[in-house]
Amino acid sequence: GKAYIEINDEQSRQAYHAQAIPNIRKIRDVFRPLASPIDELRLLLDEVWPKGARLLDVNGEKCFVGIGRFQGSGVDLTPHTDNLERNAPQDHEPRLLTQLSTNIYLEIPEDGGELEIWKIEPDETEYNRLRGERAYGIERHLLPPPDFVIKPEPGDLIVLNPRLIHAVRPSATSTRVTLGVFIGYFGDDQPLAYWS
Repeated sequence: GKAYIEINDEQSRQAYHAQAIPNIRKIRDVFRPLASPIDELRLLLDEVWPKGARLLDVNGEKCFVGIGRFQGSGVDLTPHTDNLERNAPQDHEPRLLTQLSTNIYLEIPEDGGELEIWKIEPDETEYNRLRGERAYGIERHLLPPPDFVIKPEPGDLIVLNPRLIHAVRPSATSTRVTLGVFIGYFGDDQPLAYWS
């Protein structure tokens, strides 16, 4: 599936929303006859949050949820932060108060694939300064060592604040496979919303 962070103009926005529901169904079909881990998470959120949970829509357009990420050997997922507001239209509704990032780990290499987290939550001005000329992410040499390094196991579900700088170390020999979901918080009296 296409990630929301890949939206960079109106044409890519329309393509993302047009592919959202078909891509949700493709992910679901991969796991048949079992339930998709993404569907399990969606149901759990709806059951435990007092106002329930739903698929995010941006100005009436449904979003995709459940992106599969295949990080091949030698690929460094550079330090970065995630923020829906970077790619959403400025007038989008509803207004997000904060978001969480959730990854479900399906396959983890023995050598690498660790999640790195820095206790640094840059605002957009600082993030752009750290990004420099990069199209995506932050120059690693501008950061201190990470504050946390987590080695996930297959079957783990990790929730983090994606506005903290985070990265994934490369592996030397095999592919890291995850399913990713963002969870949006709009207030205690509102449903949660999820997207990828």
